[in-house]
Amino acid sequence: MDPSILFENTSQEPFYAERDTLVFALFYENVYKTKKEQVTKLKELEHYLACEIEPFIKYYPWYSKPVEFELYEDYQGRCFIYGELVYGDYVNDLWLITSILYNFSARDSDLYIKVLDQDGEYLLIEGADHISPWMDGEVSCNRIWINDMSIKTVPKEYKEGSSLSMDESLDFIKTHYYKMEPCVDLTDFLVNHVLNKYPKEVLENLYVETVRVNESVFEFIAANKPYLVNAALNFQMESLFPDVPGKKGRFPESFYSDDEETLVDVKVRVSALGYLLLKEYGKRSKLEKGRFLTRSLDKYVSENPMIDIKWESPTSIVEEFNETTDKDLLQKELLRFSIIDREIMSKEPEFESESESEPGEKNTMSPEAEKGQEILQMLEKFMNGGNKEEEEEEEEEVHYDGTPWGNRGQSWEQDNLGSIMTDYDDMNDDYYEKEEEEDIGLGIDVGIDEDDFFEFFCKEALKLKDIDMEKMSGQLEGSQLQKLSNSPKSHRMQHNDSGIDVLSSLFASLNTENGDSGAVSSIVRPNEV
Repeated sequence: MDPSILFENTSQEPFYAERDTLVFALFYENVYKTKKEQVTKLKELEHYLACEIEPFIKYYPWYSKPVEFELYEDYQGRCFIYGELVYGDYVNDLWLITSILYNFSARDSDLYIKVLDQDGEYLLIEGADHISPWMDGEVSCNRIWINDMSIKTVPKEYKEGSSLSMDESLDFIKTHYYKMEPCVDLTDFLVNHVLNKYPKEVLENLYVETVRVNESVFEFIAANKPYLVNAALNFQMESLFPDVPGKKGRFPESFYSDDEETLVDVKVRVSALGYLLLKEYGKRSKLEKGRFLTRSLDKYVSENPMIDIKWESPTSIVEEFNETTDKDLLQKELLRFSIIDREIMSKEPEFESESESEPGEKNTMSPEAEKGQEILQMLEKFMNGGNKEEEEEEEEEVHYDGTPWGNRGQSWEQDNLGSIMTDYDDMNDDYYEKEEEEDIGLGIDVGIDEDDFFEFFCKEALKLKDIDMEKMSGQLEGSQLQKLSNSPKSHRMQHNDSGIDVLSSLFASLNTENGDSGAVSSIVRPNEV
């Protein structure tokens, strides 16, 4: 950890981090206290903070690794507690720690807490609609602090029109703490819409999955900290070059053995992103989930040689390990310390749209968007040849936005859909190229017949009967469908990160810009023709 970030951060140059990272610092500022007394007080606060975070450090499946912090007794002439947390694509981890720090600020009125991430003052970003007009990005750096369960700011009159350095801000607090201005609207908004939802929000998004792995892999899982499984899955997810079956790292060959006599069913606790990843890559069986997890663990330890790991746990028994996982020791500890007042049940991830919403509220797809998605799926089914057996085996797709608050971050699906669909398109392109080569060799026209397309669209998308189709067939010009059926595969199968372009094209064909009927409107609204 490098606390120099605190003193180098400015509004013009936010600190750089390879992955989204929270940094925080706790300062004890009292003009009447000596440096030695400050250090003594900070040691006491460090102890209490460790006690409050300990259940999460021991049992919570962090995105990357547990939060870390330590006391600096003399850094550039100042003493403080400094900490870091890599939260990556899972913003819930960021708000969990922020919530803990906010509540912890009630321990002493002389305790001032600074929180930042790679974007800067994220509390202001989240509550942008609830701050004073003068507090823009050019002047707000290092003015905002958490103090005594309130968000406060150094007044604009101090160094008006410019941001502050960390030293300037701390000097003002030490000598003019009574002039610190409470940001009432910002505090109320963040507390009611974000902070009060934790830790419940993270507990609702923890899941137990059963995987079938080799006994050696189980011993590796049991020997290491609970977060390792979840961290390995997330590391695999965000890798530029994800591992594929057959590629091995530090794991011995025996870890990959599928001998029935050496396989065991193991329960692991993961957060929402890891849960969805296991669902996606292990749709058919616990064994597939186990294979994917084994590759993910191997990749994680191979590319992170500095992490502290153990290779076996001779005393571990699968049944006992699974029982412990089911007990949810994290919640038991939180109940014991009265951090929660009842057990929190996991909630199934919901499919959400990417449309804007109020911060703290989950999005739901509009009826129009749902219908558009259904039509797109039917069109893709037709273009792909409609393998009915495979579609019946597919599980229902789910979508979870790891950021429940409207302004912070993007979901895993948003960040990774582009690469997933690129792989998907490559596979389909290979299929079409092979099929076209075979058909061309036989002298077969590879274009899609417009009559077939018309019949499929009317029956599958519009649910029309044969008699209705006969009435419509005379009303539809063949040239309209010819444009669709003869389009290149790259256009038929192209996706982007959100699917919005595809939907826009579809709905644009229903209505042109001047409100006249579009190319496909005569299909969808036959009675208006």
